[in-house]
Amino acid sequence: MWFYKLLINLSKKDWIASKQSSSQRRVEDISRFRLREPVPAKAGNRAWRSRKLSSLMTSAPFCVASLITSLSLCFLLTACGFRPLYTPHQGCSTIAYPIKIATISNRDGQILRNYLVDLLTPEGTPAHPQYLLEIILTDVIRSIGVNKDETTSRSEAILTAAFILKDAKTNAIVYKHSAKAINSFSILNQNYYADLVAEEYAKKEATRLLAEKIMLLITTYIDTHE
Repeated sequence: MWFYKLLINLSKKDWIASKQSSSQRRVEDISRFRLREPVPAKAGNRAWRSRKLSSLMTSAPFCVASLITSLSLCFLLTACGFRPLYTPHQGCSTIAYPIKIATISNRDGQILRNYLVDLLTPEGTPAHPQYLLEIILTDVIRSIGVNKDETTSRSEAILTAAFILKDAKTNAIVYKHSAKAINSFSILNQNYYADLVAEEYAKKEATRLLAEKIMLLITTYIDTHE
């Protein structure tokens, strides 16, 4: 009988000892886990992907809001009210101003007047104009590049317009100003016709730019004084 009691006591002691060692190992494992250094977030590992996804989810609402705001501003600015400087209207109705544009001498003057008619009075000369626009145009071709044989390699067309805006009823000058436009072109010195075409094209582009500058000055004055 005493032998069985001894076996039972030994079994209890072994069971208690095994439980204590098991509990101690568990505590050590937990301590090692807590003291373990965090895994560095290298590109491609799980920590990096987790942080990347978190940052994207955090910044997504801001990106969407920024995109919506940008698109809204683009639609508002391009709704026939805002356009880049010196860019002609395309697909938008142009405001017609009550201006009669007087005849301008020489061929370049005729081209300038046609541009101004399209910009200021696209529907034609008004029946009862409020203003009269008179322009004096001068153009100069100046050499800006020379070859080794002292021939011109590049030139520029300089167009200057002095204009006055008059009251159509009293003929009094209400506004006067001047504008200038410059456009350069190359000279090949091998084909006279090609050089002439290049010069005429440069003058035409300078005339278009000059017309837009005049339009900007005049419309700014009228819009701020009416």
